[in-house]
Amino acid sequence: MKTWTLDFLFLTTPEGELPHPPISHLHVKRCSKGEYRGYEDMILVGARCFSIGEFEAQIDRLRDELEAIRKEARRKYAEYKARQGKSK
Repeated sequence: MKTWTLDFLFLTTPEGELPHPPISHLHVKRCSKGEYRGYEDMILVGARCFSIGEFEAQIDRLRDELEAIRKEARRKYAEYKARQGKSK
């Protein structure tokens, strides 16, 4: 699943540096700034919603994105672990 708002960053030890475990982060790929007086600095991560149905759809989309990211993270950590086992 392609994600639109959130993504996954997975960093391993660069060649030639002291080894360390992988580092992972969730990061925001797309957002907008607040458009409402008094909320100009607020970061918005979903579309403008005019009904509870639209709002719930945004929550479902974000949940689906997080599940896709979890699946990708599990795959990356498993690949890393497999490579570490081969290098010993």
